[in-house]
Amino acid sequence: MLAYWSAFRNAQSQVSSLTLSSPSDAARFPILGGGEQAGSISAGSRVEHYEMAGYLTAIALAKKLNAAEVVDLLKQSLAEEEAAEQKLRRTAVTLIKLAPAG
Repeated sequence: MLAYWSAFRNAQSQVSSLTLSSPSDAARFPILGGGEQAGSISAGSRVEHYEMAGYLTAIALAKKLNAAEVVDLLKQSLAEEEAAEQKLRRTAVTLIKLAPAG
């Protein structure tokens, strides 16, 4: 179990390095409110991916326990998280398309 949490913290730190965290990062996205909207979308997307990973693990465990009803409920929740992440991705693509070139 300790190895799992160590790997999780390592992955979490790697993902957090992908955010817009400096003025120079924000300057690259002027239409995105100084990078704030892009940063919010990025953070939201990461949250959705963490939640999806949790549901996928729970689904695998429920399958191993032959808990079909639990698997069905978890799959419904996973679908909701996937839909939320897709909405964030579409929003990000739209904002990037609207950003001025250069």
